[in-house]
Amino acid sequence: GPGWAVLADALTFLVSAAFLHRLPHALAAERSPRGGGLLASIGRGVKEVGRRSWLWVWTVHVAVTNAIVVSPILVLGPYVADQHLGGAPAWSAIGIAYAVGGLAGGVLSARWRPARPMVAAVLSLLLSAPLPALLAMPAGLWSLTLAGVVAGLQVVVHNVLQTTTLQRHLPEELIARASSVTMLGALVAAPLGMGLAGPAAAAFGTPAVLLSCAVVAVLLTATTLLVPAVWRIRTEDTPKPREGPPAAGAPKPSVAA
Repeated sequence: GPGWAVLADALTFLVSAAFLHRLPHALAAERSPRGGGLLASIGRGVKEVGRRSWLWVWTVHVAVTNAIVVSPILVLGPYVADQHLGGAPAWSAIGIAYAVGGLAGGVLSARWRPARPMVAAVLSLLLSAPLPALLAMPAGLWSLTLAGVVAGLQVVVHNVLQTTTLQRHLPEELIARASSVTMLGALVAAPLGMGLAGPAAAAFGTPAVLLSCAVVAVLLTATTLLVPAVWRIRTEDTPKPREGPPAAGAPKPSVAA
């Protein structure tokens, strides 16, 4: 039954925790000095994101994507599968295809270095549009499976480009704070989108909501690409140095290739 499947999924988090526990303790000890506590740290992260137009645009882009494109699929996709595609086996097939696409996205991301990574990441959102559009019809399972592969590839490619771009274009001591602000926007938006998906489907119909997800993916991509700062971020740009002079005797930082 589904309960055992969910329990098995929960146990995988214990496996993850075991691997994290085996990380060298020296990594946890290398912490930046505290500067005013948690709220001050969060405030500085928000300030640093706000100072960089490309970064706050990216934060809004990810939040809107989670709320209006991704979350309704997670809520309404299983309903469509149950009503029209034969139930849990069909949704499992789409989910497996999504995972396969994610693996393919990982292989691609390891070899692909676009000159403008933010543009490439934003354009990749277009690959998520076929899945909700086909669910709205609904199309056959094979078509939905292929769309699942493409959607899974999109998520991993986008996440890798976002993570590496933050690491390249932010001072080392600000990466964690800025990443936390971006992630906070994404995580807050996701349950909001899930909560609104059901009432929206009840009011306008499931096909209309899913089709809107596909349309928003296209419009959001086009709108984000109108921001000049998105185009200014380039892979070959020199990473920003750490703030302040290096400690005496410390080795000079190297520039990533």
